[in-house]
Amino acid sequence: MRWLAELAAPGARRALAWQALIDASGSAVAIGVTTLYLVRQVGLTPRDLGLLTAGAGLAGLAATLPASQIAARLGARRFLIASALVRGCLYVALALASHPVAVVALIVSIGAAEAGAYSLFQILFDDLGLGDRRGELLGARRAIANVGFLIGAPAVGLVASTGTGTAYALAFVFDAGSFFASAALVSRLPAAPDRRRAERRTMPRLVLDPRYLGLSVLAALFSLTMTIFEIALPLSLSLRSHFPGWLFGASLAANALLVLLFQQRLAANAGTLSSARRAVAMSAVCLAGGCLALALNDTNTKAPAAVVLCGVALLTAGEMLESAGFWTISHAMASPARRAEYLAAFDMGFPLLRVAGPPLAAWIGVMGAAGWIVGATIFVAGGVASHLLTARAGSAEAPNLADSKIHHPRADTLVDRSQAASLQEELRRARGCVATHRRAGAAECNGDDR
Repeated sequence: MRWLAELAAPGARRALAWQALIDASGSAVAIGVTTLYLVRQVGLTPRDLGLLTAGAGLAGLAATLPASQIAARLGARRFLIASALVRGCLYVALALASHPVAVVALIVSIGAAEAGAYSLFQILFDDLGLGDRRGELLGARRAIANVGFLIGAPAVGLVASTGTGTAYALAFVFDAGSFFASAALVSRLPAAPDRRRAERRTMPRLVLDPRYLGLSVLAALFSLTMTIFEIALPLSLSLRSHFPGWLFGASLAANALLVLLFQQRLAANAGTLSSARRAVAMSAVCLAGGCLALALNDTNTKAPAAVVLCGVALLTAGEMLESAGFWTISHAMASPARRAEYLAAFDMGFPLLRVAGPPLAAWIGVMGAAGWIVGATIFVAGGVASHLLTARAGSAEAPNLADSKIHHPRADTLVDRSQAASLQEELRRARGCVATHRRAGAAECNGDDR
């Protein structure tokens, strides 16, 4: 488990690893207790809860493009600090709120405040000179986040068993503290070079690239696996009496263990656009296979529990592969000059998942075999669509791929393709300088000496 080494790694890598651990532990507590709080303390009905979840998702969707503009101007580091501080303050307010209207407004505001934050860690790796290990480090963050969720789980059980308003308030304060600690850790990282900040100040507004935003929606579609584990799988198992009671817990444990063991390795192997495309294609196959395995259990009451665990393993493999693939695809297909803006906008599909994912997952779980077959079909269609969109980009966007390498003309070093545009501009100016000298003798060329 190489991700463990990140917690003791020198410099920025250690700060980012601890940030992932602390953030995930706080998020686990908030995710685990919020629904209980809204139902038991605030008095929302299931219908009200569904509407509130949809409202928070729509607020996040509406905030995504403005957040991408702000991220382009502030830079990834400053935006991530500001986002964590805002969310921390909102959770403190939630801990103090008592009126239902105030609680609802805060939940919707938290949904909006989450917009654009998660994908920007890729920019942070670039700013810190870690871009060549981006996939591996994102995989490590994913594994470390799983540990954070395991750390937060006992606190959720304690709050649920206590059930007092004070216990819920302390849970929200704990999550707020995790955001403040995350902001403090990110603030200790080196700021982006002045050249990068100057580029951000002159960036044009994001052009709504339908291909890029389409991939954002597909990434959210593949992330339906998280909602399947939360809703569809427990519903399916609870409605089929022939499954043993321990099976759902074993399924969650298998999911967490597999992510800890393999996520970083799979992410490291999906560092190029071609390998990322293969990862997403394999993800579609694994997710469809997992759905079909669970469909088999719904049609055969004598199917052993091992078939369920096999389906869970396939779903987990697909989950890890799609994460690794879309991390690279989202970075590689973003405009190098506006990468922060593009990556912040890549989160646009996930608020849609918050709106449509729970009812779809619930339908899959209730419908049994037919629902799982529909789920398999959705994932196969998503894999085909992703392949087509990235295949078109493969030839058109090749000069902008951050995962490829070119040789710098002035130094014996390798640089990312994300720097190709600036290097090509340098070469054009150099050729212009040579042409000027040839025409005007010793006339000097304006601009920097290239």
